[in-house]
Amino acid sequence: MKNRFLWLLILGVALFTACSDDDDKPLIAPSDLNTTFGEGETTLNMTYGGAALIGKQVKFSTTNSKTATLTLTDVIPGQAETTIDDIQLVEDNDKYTFEGTTSISRSTASQGSIAYNGSVKKGELTLNLTVTMPDSQGWAKAYKLGDYTTVASGKKLAVATGAAYVNYVITEDGEDDNTSGILFRNILCPMLPQVLQSITLESDGNVRANYVTGNEIQFDMKWALASAPTEDALAQFIPTEGWIQSPKNLAYWFEKDGKLYLKLDIPAIIAQAGGSAEDATISTIINTILNENVATIKALLEGVLPGISEISDATFTMLLDWVKNGIPLNVKIVSEHTYLYLDRAAFDPIMIDNETPKDNYGYGQKADLMKLLMAMIKADLIPTDYQGAAFLVLGMCQNWPNTSSFDLGLDLIAQ
Repeated sequence: MKNRFLWLLILGVALFTACSDDDDKPLIAPSDLNTTFGEGETTLNMTYGGAALIGKQVKFSTTNSKTATLTLTDVIPGQAETTIDDIQLVEDNDKYTFEGTTSISRSTASQGSIAYNGSVKKGELTLNLTVTMPDSQGWAKAYKLGDYTTVASGKKLAVATGAAYVNYVITEDGEDDNTSGILFRNILCPMLPQVLQSITLESDGNVRANYVTGNEIQFDMKWALASAPTEDALAQFIPTEGWIQSPKNLAYWFEKDGKLYLKLDIPAIIAQAGGSAEDATISTIINTILNENVATIKALLEGVLPGISEISDATFTMLLDWVKNGIPLNVKIVSEHTYLYLDRAAFDPIMIDNETPKDNYGYGQKADLMKLLMAMIKADLIPTDYQGAAFLVLGMCQNWPNTSSFDLGLDLIAQ
């Protein structure tokens, strides 16, 4: 009897242990989940703000198939990497599902938040993000272009306000001359509202614009050299219909060190233009190119833009940084106007002619901006009607040593 009881006890313990082992066995082993989705043969189905986000990579990591960590690469605007940890995994048929909210700043929700949900199984991750960006300055809102107004300048009209913000002053012998600023306003302010209606800085970091396609921009050089068009005359050239909103996830904004950074997703923009928004191959190619050294990138572009390799490494490095990390824009709010602009310091590398003495009549011709413009003209990237702008650009470069102020950007009004 004792032996029979002992055997029953041993059998019960064995059965209990076997059941416990089955209960502890994960639905999917960590080794089948721990990978970087979006590379190799893996599939990443990702949305940001409800719209597809292509060409990205997300690393998934778990030790027990119960909790996990996601590492997002270049997904949240302004962050090269974003880590979301302590994600609770829930078994659901052949996959794990998850959802939750975390702080962008890794501190308090008031500094921005990420709401996430999705699922994971071997070889495939689905991830949906709803983001609220940190916005201590209250920049996230819709803006219309600055109102177009003119002012009498002798017998001529000059643009007083408009879509372009221009503060361009040349100082010689202690005297300030803003004639060039008036010239640029007379050129830009009548042109911009013919193609651009408004800009919205969305709370999730998206930048979206209302624009029109297929509209031929009307411009007369007399507006720049003689007299700007009146408000009524310009109104005839501004479309009354056909305005569309740009897609999500092509351009982003974020705040850093008091500046508003504008980051363009170049691969996504090219894919959208080519009608292949679901194809991430082009993104991989472009990102690979952008991570090459300056000399390699110059060599690759030389076949498309002959002469581009002559641009200085300093300028090339600056432009690459703008592409990869965002363009640093100053923000100035005066009354109802919000000015987003680049200042003189930002333009220095591309405007200075480091190859020609300043007292030489040819100064300015070897500035990087002129080299870039000439390369684009040779490649037929600038229509013939607009190639005359090269003389204006040359004038800017020639006068750069005496330029005391050069702020160039947009004049916006919050709606």
